[in-house]
Amino acid sequence: MAGMIKSIFGLTPREVREKQIKEELELAASLREQQNTSPFAATFGISFGAGLGRGLLSKLGYEDPEMAEAKLAEAKQEELTQKLSELAPDDPARSYILAQYMLEAGDVGGAATYMSQGNALEMAQRKENRAVEEFAYKIEKDLYEREQEKLRAGGAKNLKPMFHPNGTPINVWEKNNQQFAMIDGSPVPIQNLPYPLLNEDPTGGGKTKAFIPKIPTKQEKGEVQNLLVSMGIDFPKETMGLYASRLAQELQIAKNDFIKTAEKNKDPDALWEGDEEMLRFFIERDKKAGILNFERGIFGFGGSYSLKDKK
Repeated sequence: MAGMIKSIFGLTPREVREKQIKEELELAASLREQQNTSPFAATFGISFGAGLGRGLLSKLGYEDPEMAEAKLAEAKQEELTQKLSELAPDDPARSYILAQYMLEAGDVGGAATYMSQGNALEMAQRKENRAVEEFAYKIEKDLYEREQEKLRAGGAKNLKPMFHPNGTPINVWEKNNQQFAMIDGSPVPIQNLPYPLLNEDPTGGGKTKAFIPKIPTKQEKGEVQNLLVSMGIDFPKETMGLYASRLAQELQIAKNDFIKTAEKNKDPDALWEGDEEMLRFFIERDKKAGILNFERGIFGFGGSYSLKDKK
């Protein structure tokens, strides 16, 4: 690797000094032949004179241009070596980084070669990742179908498929007027999930890559919680955090869907209505669906909200 980097940036300070010594020795040999000077005197005189000259110029603030260029090359070499050391040997980013440095050094042909290499590696990895994703999707689907058969045999009510944001199919059914989801082989009340379940497969049956919402930041959840409180909806701390996280992830999905639709319709002027408007829509939807239930207090005064999944 060091040799390849050297060919990009030129000689290092050590190589420049070796080159200068070689040139001094050659000059001393020439002088010895021309003036019949002793080998030691000729060599010493040339080396002493050159060293003295470099020392005086250095004290005056001047630097040998060739040595200065070599120091820049060495710094570039160290910078490139550090970047490459952080990447796996088959990472396409290595090739792209080398292409960038080749271009900076003026080697357009070398840059094009590394760009092509990076593209080839990236395409191969995408193909491999795609095969892995399709295999994983098949396993998940088989597991889902086996669970579905057991639930049907057990008389599960209103059994239906829903989907994780990553496209994993999930069995959902009703029990005691509440919806449950089969997660990792165990039934979990839907309201206890930290992410929303989707009615449609976001991968189109494993044909496309799903948009997976990120875990909401403290600020994102705080904004949702503030909106809920402003609407008179308050929960215990744990429930509030769970519901706010779910709404924040739904908001990410809605934004992504909006962007994809705008791109599909080639509408660069499409305007997002705003986070608060979309969150209010989700909240009102959950009220109508019975997920957010207002329970009046004793004698009909006051009351509070609870988070359920009723039908």
